[in-house]
Amino acid sequence: MLEYVYRYDADLITLSGDITHFGLGDHVDRIFEPVPVEILAVSGNCDPLDVSHALGTSSKITPLNGNIVKRTGWHFCGYSYQDMAIQDILPIVPKEKTILLTHVPPRGILDKTATGNAGDGNINRWVDEFAPALVLTGHIHEARGMERHKNTVFVNPGPIRDGMAAVVDVDESCIRDVVFL
Repeated sequence: MLEYVYRYDADLITLSGDITHFGLGDHVDRIFEPVPVEILAVSGNCDPLDVSHALGTSSKITPLNGNIVKRTGWHFCGYSYQDMAIQDILPIVPKEKTILLTHVPPRGILDKTATGNAGDGNINRWVDEFAPALVLTGHIHEARGMERHKNTVFVNPGPIRDGMAAVVDVDESCIRDVVFL
């Protein structure tokens, strides 16, 4: 990961869950200690509860589940893997310059598995209402890629544990480019 941060002069890193892939929460700080930029993250279904707790206590990571933060001129909001609907977690967000970081993808977008679609229709409805410029997802490890629907770009970078990542070039008003690593 460090190689990508330096090569692309990253301003920040986002993590869409499955951070330790069933590892322990005390691994979180050790994994990200050398990272020189802020990390925004949500936990995933492969993250034990102590990982979610570790995200909240890490000096390197800003947990986004249910939160909205402004960085680099954009509003980042997050929704992790859980039973509550995204509308209950993020009832109101700014309708401009918004990026959603979610573990589970919307239904029908970057959510294909061997047995069908595994996305969440609540996320589709939320995206339709708030029209974020970018949605960063995870969860479906085999659904790595990018899709565009209406004015929203959807990116699943694939699992970082397998060396996969994506660099998203965002300027002050739009998503300029996506590069898969």
